[in-house]
Amino acid sequence: MRDDIGRVTQKFPGSAENGSVYNHASAFYIYSLYSIGEQDKAFRILRQLLPGPDPADYKQRGQLPVFIPNYYRGAYHQHPRTAGRSSQLFNTGTVSWMYRCLVEGLFGVKGDKQGLAIRPQLPSHWNQAKVVREFRGATFKILMRREASAANTSVVVDGCTLPTNRITQFEAGRTYQVDVTIPAR
Repeated sequence: MRDDIGRVTQKFPGSAENGSVYNHASAFYIYSLYSIGEQDKAFRILRQLLPGPDPADYKQRGQLPVFIPNYYRGAYHQHPRTAGRSSQLFNTGTVSWMYRCLVEGLFGVKGDKQGLAIRPQLPSHWNQAKVVREFRGATFKILMRREASAANTSVVVDGCTLPTNRITQFEAGRTYQVDVTIPAR
């Protein structure tokens, strides 16, 4: 180890924090992209972290889609045979950040002090999505649809249109049907 650089010098080039695709940091980046409204770029990168869908990708990564590993090996030019291979390390905070990227970013269903904010950021090639969100003991069954005639995002809960995109009136133990209309892009 080089003391003047740090523990990264103990790692083989292209592995762990030394030139790999470090998934935990990638999830931070994805979340930041959703935070600034870059949903297509965020979704593209999010999808790149997940194995598949074709068999060649599973084979290259050596990773089944049952967890997201700590990193995928890098250093393509130095080690092309192993580049993209999964670390197989599941002891990472990546999954909890990917969950936040999906729930709070992609589907835009984020709890806060006032209630449940609904601000979906579906990629432009998706016309609809369904998500179920448990929040403060209530269940929200949410259908999101793009409509060409929509000027703004609107939220309808059990047939009642809300004045804002935040659900504030709900009871624990109840299930609510939420219809969200998103302007076409």
